[in-house]
Amino acid sequence: MMDRKAPLESLRLLWQHSPDSMFIIQVRDERFYLADYNPEQERAFPPGFDLSKPLDELLPDNLYRDIHRRYTQCITTREPLNYEEPGFGDDYWHTLLVPLVEDDGSVHFLAGVARNIKDLKQAELRIQESREQAEQLSLQYQQLNASLEERIQERTQSLQVYAQLERQRSLQLNQLNQFHQQAEELLKQMNACNSLEQALDFIEYKLPQMFRPHQVRLECRTRRSAANKPETWCWPLQVEDLHQGQQTPAYLHLEPDAPLQDEQQLEALAAFFMNTSERLSMSLSTIKLRQDLKRLSYEDGLTGLKNRRFMDDALSREITLAKRQKTPLSVLVCDIDHFKRFNDQYGHDTGDFVLRSLATALLEHFRETDLPCRYGGEEFVIIMPGATETTALKRAEELVRKLAGRNMVYQGASIGQVTISIGVASWPGKALTPEGLLKAADRALYQAKQNGRNRAVLAQNQNA
Repeated sequence: MMDRKAPLESLRLLWQHSPDSMFIIQVRDERFYLADYNPEQERAFPPGFDLSKPLDELLPDNLYRDIHRRYTQCITTREPLNYEEPGFGDDYWHTLLVPLVEDDGSVHFLAGVARNIKDLKQAELRIQESREQAEQLSLQYQQLNASLEERIQERTQSLQVYAQLERQRSLQLNQLNQFHQQAEELLKQMNACNSLEQALDFIEYKLPQMFRPHQVRLECRTRRSAANKPETWCWPLQVEDLHQGQQTPAYLHLEPDAPLQDEQQLEALAAFFMNTSERLSMSLSTIKLRQDLKRLSYEDGLTGLKNRRFMDDALSREITLAKRQKTPLSVLVCDIDHFKRFNDQYGHDTGDFVLRSLATALLEHFRETDLPCRYGGEEFVIIMPGATETTALKRAEELVRKLAGRNMVYQGASIGQVTISIGVASWPGKALTPEGLLKAADRALYQAKQNGRNRAVLAQNQNA
C-alpha cells in the first residue's frame, strides 16, 4: 500500500501557510465556482462575500470579463496560463492557472496560484514618474545651458562635476529603460523552459550578453565557491519547492561599470537588479511547480518507480518505435508470490518494505534502457526495448533465482524469502497492440503461478 501521509501533510501545510493565494476552480454548467481556496485567497476578497456563489455573481463585471476570458482560454488550450490581473481595491495579482485535464481530455477543474504584486506595480509607477521628472529636469538644464553658454568658463569646478553627474543620471535612466526591456524579453523566453535546471542554464548563458557595460552573471549554488566572500552586489534567486519549501539554487552577481560612482545612480541600479532577481525568482518558482506537478503525475509515491500512467504512455511509444525500426520489444509482468502473507503476518509496514526492496532489485538488475514500473498493488511491469524473447526470458529467470536466494530482513528480524512469478511476452509476435502484448504477458504470469510460482514463463499464444 502506498503511504501518502507525509507528502499530503506537506502539501496541506503549503496550502495553509503559503504567502501566495491558492485556489481550485470548478467548471460546472459553463460557470465557474471556487471549489477550494487557502486562507491567503480568502483574504483577497472583501469581508462578507459569499464564496459559494459562482464567480459571475461574486465579482464586478469588469473583473469577471477578464477572468472568464482567461479561464476559457486555459480550458480550450489545455495549457497553463501565466498572466497579471487587477483585484479588489489596489490589489494586483500575478497568476499561474493550470488546467486539470481528465483522461478523456475534458477539463472540470482549474488550479491556480497567485501572488499580490501591487507593491511591484506601485514601484514601477514611481520609477516611471521619476523618469518623466528627470526628462523634464534635463530639458530645463538644456535651456539653462543655452542661455548661460557665455558664462560656462566662469563655472566653478563643483558645478562642472554636478552637470556631469546629471548627464550620467539621464543616461542611466535611458539605460535602465533598455535594461527593463531586456529583462522582460529574458523572462518571456525563460518561461518556455521545461525544468528548473534548463531555466538556470538559459539564464546563465544569456546574462553575460545583457546589461552592458555592467558585468552580470549567474552563479549556481552547486558551483558556488566556498572561498567567495560576501559581495555587496549579489542577490539570491529563491524558488518555492513543493516538498522542501523555499530554496536558493543560484545567485545574481553584478559588477558595476567602473565610471559609475554617484551614490544615487548606484542605488537606482541596485533597485533595478533587486527587482529583476525577484521577478526571476517568481518565474523560476512557476517553472519548478510545473516540473514537480508533472513528475508527481508519473511517479509511484511508495517505490519511486514510474507509475501505471507512465507505463501506459511508454509502452504505446515503445511498441510504435519497435514497429517503425523493426526492432524487438519485450514486456515482463512480475507479481510477488503470496504477498498478502507479509501484510497479514508482519504488518503493512513490512509489506511496503518488500515492495520497495523489489523496486530496488528491479532497478539494479535491468539495463538503464529498460523501464521498471509499478503497475499496481504487488504487480510490476518491465518494458525492455530491443530485447528478444530469449533475452527477456533469460533476464527474468536470473531475477527469479537471485531473489529466491535472498533471506529478507526487516528491522533486524528475518521475514523469510520473497519469491516472484514473471510472465514474458515479446514483439514481434501475434500481439500487435500495447494492450495485446500486456495481456499476453499477464496470461504467461498466470501460467507461472499455476505451475507452482517462483518461476518465469514465456507467453506461447500472444493473440490480441
